[in-house]
Amino acid sequence: MTLTQIVIQAIGVVAMVLTIGCYQLKKRKNILLAQYFGNTLWCVHYFFLAAYPALVMNALNVVRGIIYASDKRWAKSNLWIAVFCALPVAAEIILLRFGLVDFDQWYSYLPIIGTIIAAVALRLKDENVLRIVYITSVPFWIVYNALAGSLPGTISAVFTLVSISVALVRYRKKRKAEPMTDKKLVIFDMDGTILDTLEDLYLCVNYTLKKCGYKPVNKETVKKYTGKGVAFLLKSCMPSSASDDEFNKAFSIFKPYYEAHCNDHTAPYGGVVDCIKEIKARGYKTAVLSNKIESAVKDLCAVYFNGLFDAVIGYRDGLRPKPYPDGIESVLTELSVARSEAVLIGDSEIDIETGRNAGIDVIGAEWGFRSRKTLVDMRVETILSKPAEISSLFPYVKQ
Repeated sequence: MTLTQIVIQAIGVVAMVLTIGCYQLKKRKNILLAQYFGNTLWCVHYFFLAAYPALVMNALNVVRGIIYASDKRWAKSNLWIAVFCALPVAAEIILLRFGLVDFDQWYSYLPIIGTIIAAVALRLKDENVLRIVYITSVPFWIVYNALAGSLPGTISAVFTLVSISVALVRYRKKRKAEPMTDKKLVIFDMDGTILDTLEDLYLCVNYTLKKCGYKPVNKETVKKYTGKGVAFLLKSCMPSSASDDEFNKAFSIFKPYYEAHCNDHTAPYGGVVDCIKEIKARGYKTAVLSNKIESAVKDLCAVYFNGLFDAVIGYRDGLRPKPYPDGIESVLTELSVARSEAVLIGDSEIDIETGRNAGIDVIGAEWGFRSRKTLVDMRVETILSKPAEISSLFPYVKQ
């Protein structure tokens, strides 16, 4: 083997390492950049081998990587998905026209399918969803390389499959949360995040059910339906056969009773108050956003967090509840904070959906009314296991 041949193969090895290992990177942009450099090296490799079909495919991947990784407004259009799904087909037609490829074998079409799936996958913003979709393209390459007699290609595809599988497992595991130095506002959910309100909700719901002649429910049922507002909670705990009039009667009993007894057994989670004081002292603005009746939210804040919140938003007429973004929009406007400078901390699916609907970052609170698995399944990137970890995320306000 000549020195030139050795260099060509070495370039291919580095390209293979980059394209296989890129899925171990945490951020989507880093995945795209690693693929970009890997595909660029593949272009060099295939050029010197005169393997023009592979060269063309990898050249398209290089262009795709540049556009997908760009923050420019023109690069954010989803029309690029259609473009990069169509280009491999067009390229193969051109290569076929000039006799550079032969589609006599059925498996010759498999790389096109794999490339189209990859074009869709790499456009996705969530890294784990990206990996899940991308992994479905790999079997097409495994079959193609195996039937085409390419042992290196088969090995590379198999290792890519392994790499993505390992990454999917890695990034479902608990990771140390990284400080959010670009934030100026921390918005907290109330029930299950800063206050343990379950006992009072449980007792008030069952008081109402008893008054209306219905069977009581257990605490797990109340926990399950907490998060979407007290109206949803009460309705979910009533018999499914209950009419609208019966619900309205029950709610008219529940609302004043809960307002009077919302603080009988409620207490802050351990360490929450100190953490809020600490981030407040560091210059962060703070707010509470809850689907609980606003009068109860304000009463509870006055008792346990007096003066610690710059804005307090609860359920009230004229403001759609979570997961609608109205509450967050109201807080951002009231406190004059940009969307990119705010983060929401919550324990439930509703909180995660609310943050995403409003276009702000979200943090999961594992100590609340939902399990860690629920937060992982919601693809929450930052999950805290205890309230004391909150302050470590916000070391200082970036000026």
